[in-house]
Amino acid sequence: MPPDAHPAPPGDTVRSGNPTPGDAVPLGGPTPGAAPPLGGAAPADAARSAGLASADAPPSAVSASGGAVPLGGAASGDAAPSAGSAPGTDAPLAGAAPGGAEAAADRVPTPGATTGPAAPAAPVVITGLETRVRRYPLHRAWDGGVDVNTLVITRVTTSDGRTGTGFAWTPRVGAGAVRALLDDDCPAALVGRTPDPAPRWADLTAHLADAGAGGLAAMAVAAVDIALWDLAARRAGAPLVDHIGRRRDRVAAYGSGVNLDYPLEDLLGQVRGWLDAGHRAVKIKVGSADLDRDVRRVAAVRRLAGPGTALMLDANQRWDLPAARRALAALERFDPYWIEEPLPAADLDAYVRLRRATGVPFAVGENLRTVGAFRAAIDAGVCDIAQPNAVRVGGITPFLRIADLAAEASVPVAPHLLPELSAQLALCVPRAAMVEDIDRASFAALGALEHPSGVALHAGWAAAATPPGHGLTFA
Repeated sequence: MPPDAHPAPPGDTVRSGNPTPGDAVPLGGPTPGAAPPLGGAAPADAARSAGLASADAPPSAVSASGGAVPLGGAASGDAAPSAGSAPGTDAPLAGAAPGGAEAAADRVPTPGATTGPAAPAAPVVITGLETRVRRYPLHRAWDGGVDVNTLVITRVTTSDGRTGTGFAWTPRVGAGAVRALLDDDCPAALVGRTPDPAPRWADLTAHLADAGAGGLAAMAVAAVDIALWDLAARRAGAPLVDHIGRRRDRVAAYGSGVNLDYPLEDLLGQVRGWLDAGHRAVKIKVGSADLDRDVRRVAAVRRLAGPGTALMLDANQRWDLPAARRALAALERFDPYWIEEPLPAADLDAYVRLRRATGVPFAVGENLRTVGAFRAAIDAGVCDIAQPNAVRVGGITPFLRIADLAAEASVPVAPHLLPELSAQLALCVPRAAMVEDIDRASFAALGALEHPSGVALHAGWAAAATPPGHGLTFA
């Protein structure tokens, strides 16, 4: 069934622009027995606004001069020049008259004299970038032995003293490399420039081009871009959702877990917990070496969830083309809502060939790292649900571009992981499917936040009422 053929969920408010003051944010569940829609058309696109572990690395910062300094201030023995003074002097840096205050007083205009226009205020520019790394243990290891999620947390400071917070995320490797890019290479493309997200994203992407498109470079760019969007929204005094442009007050959420290695009873217990929490859509992993094992597990989850629950399957790129054909032929009878990453993400030709063999919608994108990669998948007809990860694609700026591109092809967006940020973005994009409520691995569940963000996932829905900015203050 085409994603846009589904109506908006009962009681869901879809709109463009900012909310009317006093509007309530509904958190109630959908009509019993109804599966959440993949997405629905939204009003025309509005213009975008330009630790825990003992091994945690200490924070670092880059000043406007480009040198690394301790976060606490100047190095011992360094004398800080007074504000507005030239280095090594007591004289004002600008605006003082030759000869000192007396000479300046001599030039006070006489009564009735005409003075020139006031000098324009200096533009606000980026003055510093700070980073720190935090590792948060998972409550239960993910497949493959992943037992922590790591954040590289950034803070961008501007000349008017304001700050914005960003982050890069990785469940496995790369945090140290991302931090090195941020500390050593990013300041040259940032310090002294205005904190506008779109042009800074372009500058930084070009500056890091030698490190390659996507990958670690994109993750570093994302940590800055998210901070700049947070800064812009806070400067405007608005929640991030309203600064970008709120289109809806809530979006459907689904229960999700990294559970291929779970014994069947543990898997059913996890799914039962999602259903008890009000979820009407759930996702489980497939891709076992033994296809019969997958069939038994999917059948058991379908019996537990019932026909009115949307059941998504995620193969995490584990199949080749022949295996995918066999698996989908065996699993189609359980009415999967989508199959996620049945093949290696970059093998578009194999996806096209698999498309001819099945009518199950394809969800792809968590391992597509650029706007161009999403365009290619959409143009090839193999992206029925787009799943950009806001960090992996390079931040909020390209995420929104991907969402607009997808909407032009009637493809809804279901952001990958990061629910506290993904939910906010899903409230803004033209077509939103669902937000992934990952089992005990949200920032809040990991203990990564100093205080609640204002993002709520409840009874199968996600909503956001954050303070100005994105509301994420990391512990």
